[in-house]
Order: sequence, then C-alpha cells, then structure tokens
Amino acid sequence: MFKHTHNNSFFSFYFLNELGSKTPVLQWEKLQLDFLSQLAILNELRDNGLADYTEYSCEVESLEILKLSDIDRQILELPNSYPYEIFIESDGVLSQNTFKFKYGFYDFSPNGIRLKTKRNGAVIFVDDTEYLLSENQYKICEAIEDFNNLVESQKGNVINLKKLSELKSLSNESGLMLEHFLNNQELFIPEKIKLDIDFKNGSLEIFPIVDISNPAGFITTFDRLPTVRDVYPISGNNGETTRVVISENQKTELKKIKSKRKISDRESIQEIIEHPELFFDDNEIDFTVFYSDRVKEIGVYSPKFYPFASPYKSQWIPGIVVKDKVHGEKRIYFKSPERLFDFIEQKEKAVKEKKQTVQWEETEIPIEDAEKFIQTARKQFENPNKPVKQEKKTDQEVLVIKENAELTEFSNGNELPENLKHSFYEIPNLNSGISLMEHQKEGISWLQSLFKENFAGGLLADDMGLGKTLQLLYFIEWHSQHCNNNKPYLIVAPVSLLENWENEYQKFFSLKNLLLLKLYGSVSLTKENNPIQNQQDAKRLQSKQIILTNYETIREYQISLGLVDFAVIALDEAQKIKTPGTQITNASKALKADFKIAMTGTPVENTLVDIWCLMDFAVLGLLGNAKDFAKNTKNH
Repeated sequence: MFKHTHNNSFFSFYFLNELGSKTPVLQWEKLQLDFLSQLAILNELRDNGLADYTEYSCEVESLEILKLSDIDRQILELPNSYPYEIFIESDGVLSQNTFKFKYGFYDFSPNGIRLKTKRNGAVIFVDDTEYLLSENQYKICEAIEDFNNLVESQKGNVINLKKLSELKSLSNESGLMLEHFLNNQELFIPEKIKLDIDFKNGSLEIFPIVDISNPAGFITTFDRLPTVRDVYPISGNNGETTRVVISENQKTELKKIKSKRKISDRESIQEIIEHPELFFDDNEIDFTVFYSDRVKEIGVYSPKFYPFASPYKSQWIPGIVVKDKVHGEKRIYFKSPERLFDFIEQKEKAVKEKKQTVQWEETEIPIEDAEKFIQTARKQFENPNKPVKQEKKTDQEVLVIKENAELTEFSNGNELPENLKHSFYEIPNLNSGISLMEHQKEGISWLQSLFKENFAGGLLADDMGLGKTLQLLYFIEWHSQHCNNNKPYLIVAPVSLLENWENEYQKFFSLKNLLLLKLYGSVSLTKENNPIQNQQDAKRLQSKQIILTNYETIREYQISLGLVDFAVIALDEAQKIKTPGTQITNASKALKADFKIAMTGTPVENTLVDIWCLMDFAVLGLLGNAKDFAKNTKNH
C-alpha cells in the first residue's frame, strides 16, 4: 500500500507491506510494476534535488509538493485543493510595533460561515476532511505566522507596511480576501530608485523616479519635505493615495540625490554623467536612464530554449522545452536515437544553408541551442537510467528590454505614415562613375523623408542584388552632412560582409565625410557589467564616424555598446534578429539611436512573426505585441 504523512514542513511517502510495516527504500524497485507512476514522480523529485530518501521514506518539502500538477497530486493520492476562502484582518494599529495580522478560513456562501479548521503546514483540516492549500495560500499563512512571531522591537511602520505589501501581492493570486482597511492601503515598495536627468540653463537636474501612477507627485513631495522619509504618501490621478515605502539603504541614496538635485559646475556634470556609479550605489539606484528608454535593467539572461530529461517507460529520454513568448511553452520529445539523428541532419542542413535556426515540429530552435542540446541528448541515450543534467553556465548580465512579446510594453508613438511625401535629396560627393537607379533613389528618398518627419526608422527590403548597400551609405552620407552632432553611425552585418561594406564606402564617395572604424575580431571593449569601464568604452566610440561590426560583437559587448548614443543603426541581413527573445535580437533592440534601419531581402523566412520582429527593432510598437500580431495574422 502507498501512503503519505505530513508535518509543518515536509511530506513523507512510503510503502506498507501486507503486515502494515514500512518497506525499506532499497526494496522499492521491486514495487515498480505496482507503483510505477508514484515512483516515477518521487524519483524525478529526487533526481532534481527536490527530495531525499531516508531508510524507509521519501521526504519532500511542502512547497515542492504544492508546485506539482493536479495530475501528479492525484497519482500521489494527496488531498484535493482547498475550495474555500481565507480572510485576513488587522489586529491593532498598522503603524505600531504591536500590530499583528489575523487570518481565518471561511465558506463565503450567502451565510459567510467561519469554518472549524486546523492547519498542519500545507494541509488544512475542515472538520474531518483534508485539503491541500495552494502554493500562495501556504506562503501567505506561513508569512503571517512568521510576522506575528516577531518581537516588538523587530516591527514598526516600515516593516509592517512591507509585510502588508507582500500579503496583498500574494492575495491577488490565491483566493484570499483582505478586510476593507487593509485592502484600501495602496503601497509601493521600489526595488530600485530610478534616476532621470534633464539639462536646463546650463545646469544638470537629477530626478528620483518610482514606478507609480503619479511619478511627478513623488518628485514634488520629495522636494517639499526637508528630510528623507521612510514613507511618502503620494496622491494619485484618481484621488487614491499610494504610500511609497523606502528602505534604509534607499534613504541613504535619496539623501545624496537631494544634495545633488541641481548641479551647475561643468566638471561635476561631466563626471556624474560619465561615472554615476562613483556617486550612487547601483544596488539601490537604477542607471538605465543612460541607456535607451527600451532598456528596463541590467540583469541575467534567461534562455528561451533549454534541454531537459523526462521519464518514459521507466527510463529517461532527452527533449527540449521551448519557451516562446509568442506561442507559449512546447515540449519536444526524442523517443529514440533515430529521431535524434533526424534532428541532427536537419540542423546540419540549416547550417549549410546559413540559417540561424533549425525548424523542428513547427518550432524554430537557434542553431547554438540545438548544438548544445545534441551533446546532452547523446549522453542521455548512452545512460537512459539516470537524467543527464545540463551544465550550469556562469550568469551572464545583459540589457533586459521591454520585449513587446505578450504585451505592448513600449512604443515610440509612430503610426503608419499615410500619404508621406518623399523627396530625394542629393549629395555632392558621389563618385562620378557611380549613378543611382530609379528604385535606389526611391529607397533613399523614403529613408530621408522618414527621418525628416521624425519617424523612428524603417525597413529596407529590396531583393538581393538591387543595391541596398549603396542606398544605406548614401543616406548616411546625406545624414552626416545635414546633422551637426557628435554621434556615430553603426552598421551591423555578418562578418563575411563587413569587408564589402568597407570597400563599397571607399568606392562610392569622393570626399568622404566620415572615418571608418572596424569593431570586430579583436575588440578592446568590456563584456562585463563594469560601469566605469563600460562608460569609458562608450566615450571612446562617441564620435562622428561609421562603425562596422557584426552581430556577435553586439551580443557580447551589449552593456558598453548600449551606452553609445548612435545617430543611425543599420542591420544588414536583418533576418538575424527575426526570432523574438534571443540574445542577439534583444541586444540589437536595446541599442540607442535616433534612427534605425533593418535591411533584408527576405523579411519573412518562415512566419509573419519574422517581419513583426524586424519592425519591432526599426519602429518599435508599430505592429503591437507579438502575441496579438501572430494571432491576428493567423486568423486572416
């Protein structure tokens, strides 16, 4: 017989023999035919480091049990989910150190009866019936107990408000209800204080920004109060009041901001712009104001594709979980080595055709991820009795952007241009032996007019061999002659094409307005998130010139390159960024420029989401978010 017991923190699973005695774990393999499903789940938990075998049982933390699917819970013969409500009340004055939370379990039928219950960890007893709390319900009950057990010296207004904010966040997902007073407390606890800057009359102004509905109200209140506070009550646009709760470390940084709200000395302005990390703690202050508006933060890259192992017929087989923000999560299994060989052949074919992804089961997998998976899959087939775990890579910090994947998080406000009059503007330094064809003049005039009308960019999608290179270089030359700034021009292309770009620029123009810088191969930039080095890298590149680089350099050195303020960025063979969410795609979209151009003869290679991704680089937000775009184009 399969049984389980539980206490406050753990569930224990074991088997009983005919005499009712527990069977030692070493004999569990003999029970596989009778308890295959249960053993598969327990073994998977154990192999993933989420469970421990003792002499007679399998011990699993309560939280890991609550993360299991409903089917897995049924197989393990666990109680049904708790179907009623949890109601949270205040006990005392919220701002005082004697304050506590009370919670109870209710049947919120018309009578609103409080149930007679007893809680034992993640299990709730309603009369004689056992139920299993959800993950969040369990967390909230534990959080209340932990808070109520604090001594009075550990509580206070800020601590109490932070705990209330945590409970409100959990309650939104857990079927919990808060009393009217607690529910009406609008709280915001910033992870970091964002910096914004502005230049007025030769002075630099520094603003502290928090992500509430009325950020200007926070700045006004911050300036009005002579000292930095623990809590700032900010009136919203609809009459509500949000209390912004500030940590001790954030208070220290806000004091620095208060002392440097306006700076007039030119040397000090230069120093704070180039090295904000010397003035503020980047653990508490967000410097992404120095990056493009699309950049949310500097964080760890989360790959969208990764290999995993899954039990099948008492063995482990390789597979891939594809986490695609457009189409959701998909699992692809390889039940035999022959199936893997087919995949390898498909990957090799894609490599020969110089594609960036391999298509498999209507899913696109980046070549780099496919090759890593193949190595893992071969090891798995060599040893099917034990899951092969993917080697952990060191965390790589990248520019985390607003991806516009499931929601339109960021848009530059451009709408589709209707009846845009485009005129061709000549430049005097085109070599006498070079003449523009009519379609090339049309393409150049389109780019010129988009720029003059303050559009964010465009897509240059002439077929191969129609002279996109000349059109782009002509536009850059024209732009450089009419825009008096110190901003560089960035051309990104596969490394095999970069020499051609250099040769074409030398060939097309007589008196050249710009110098060429080759930024590929051996690159003297900083890969790591090192604010001082990153700022120095960007400063070296911040001059009026053409920079030639490849996509891999953009990916590897994105934190430094993201600080450069480019005049124009052009992506040649832009189908390299047709897949949403990949590192190269996101790094390219994170770059800062006045005008962006995607160049490709094949804007759609597989699905219409390809062209969405290109346009999301050039004119971000124009086509909305990827999820809605894919849905709408599929329906038409």
